[in-house]
Amino acid sequence: MRNIKNDQGFWGIIIVIVIIIILLLLIISSLGLNLSSEEKKFIGRWKAGEGFASIELNFYTEFPLSKKVDYYFMGTQYKVDWHVDNGRLCLTGDVPNTAACWAYSFDGNDKLNLEMIPSIPTTFTRIKTDEQPNEQPNEQPNEQPNEKTNSKQTAGNTKRLAIYPTYDTWLSKLGQNSNCGNYTFLVTANDYGAEGTPDFQRDGLTQFDISSIPSGSTVTSATLYLYYYEWDDSNPAGRELNLYRATSAWDEGTVTWNTQPSYAAQPTCNATVPGSYGWVGWDVTTDVQGFVSGSFSNYGWKITDENYWGDVNIPQVYFHSKEYENNSYVPYLEIRYSTPSNFLQEWLGIIILVIILTLVVIVCLYLWRRKVKTGKYRRNKKKLKNKNSDKAIKILKSRYAKGEISKQEFEQMKKDIEDYGNYSFEEKKVF
Repeated sequence: MRNIKNDQGFWGIIIVIVIIIILLLLIISSLGLNLSSEEKKFIGRWKAGEGFASIELNFYTEFPLSKKVDYYFMGTQYKVDWHVDNGRLCLTGDVPNTAACWAYSFDGNDKLNLEMIPSIPTTFTRIKTDEQPNEQPNEQPNEQPNEKTNSKQTAGNTKRLAIYPTYDTWLSKLGQNSNCGNYTFLVTANDYGAEGTPDFQRDGLTQFDISSIPSGSTVTSATLYLYYYEWDDSNPAGRELNLYRATSAWDEGTVTWNTQPSYAAQPTCNATVPGSYGWVGWDVTTDVQGFVSGSFSNYGWKITDENYWGDVNIPQVYFHSKEYENNSYVPYLEIRYSTPSNFLQEWLGIIILVIILTLVVIVCLYLWRRKVKTGKYRRNKKKLKNKNSDKAIKILKSRYAKGEISKQEFEQMKKDIEDYGNYSFEEKKVF
């Protein structure tokens, strides 16, 4: 009992420290605990629409307990705050419709209706985390390509970027000095006409500015999309169109067949012309990774039909260019990439907490140790020792007076009590 009473200060400090550690662990490991049951329904990824004009919302929490949403719209990612207020979902920050608050409703677990336009709900579908990527774009007429969903995507690290071309044009071997940079279409055709006459080649050129991707990023996928809307002379269905990386600079307003850039010796990839109008995609992941890492200079690509025709009515394939009036069908480059992990930035809050906690523990232990050595605790301990010794000697004298112990035993036991204070009466059989 004596030790417990006199260690109350120490145990109080320990209890406070334990409570602080538990609270910090709960905050760090369970960032979503501050969400209401309604807010928890939003956590996850939601998507409305298809292709370049689609909207994607990725709701999550971020240290310390802030609610964030990655808002993807028209190929651009915005990271903003969100909260629920009286049946309305509110986004605040640098995003289209800044500080927008929309009425919402849930239809089961996988449908979210947002009235982004008053009285006209936009339906979002939850994207399941185990959903596999679509390997091919949609080839149905007048539809956007399917969204390519990365099942390994994590909030705040993997990003999606979709951008319009900086330049695009097409080149004609027949018009070797003609510039076609202001046309609303791109066209490809094989060089060899009737009896193998090599004068009819038509190639497309396109280039994109990807400087917004941080150096050192890892490109997980990159696809160039062109919308195939027309053919001429012969149906090109099934023909392969090769894509070559350009290796020298060119300008949309001046480039011609005779001044076109140089190209890599081997095609990066190819794509097959579909049997119906729609999006055609080329996998340019390797090239884009090279642009980001600096292995290649970014001069864009050439798209060409190298399959020998050798007859009249050479198949011509028409794609919309960036000058086309409807942005929903212009070329775009879709990139998914992950940024380098910044350890200090990601763990700075936790590191600071650990440092503060360590300092608190050190200060508390120092103060307790000082109190034990020079403070009230030591004085109380000494006082208690003296009190117990006096009581023991009094009992000892009474036993000696009754003749229960000899004078020699009395003197020895008294000396032991005075020297040590915690004399064991049971071992010496004092009682």
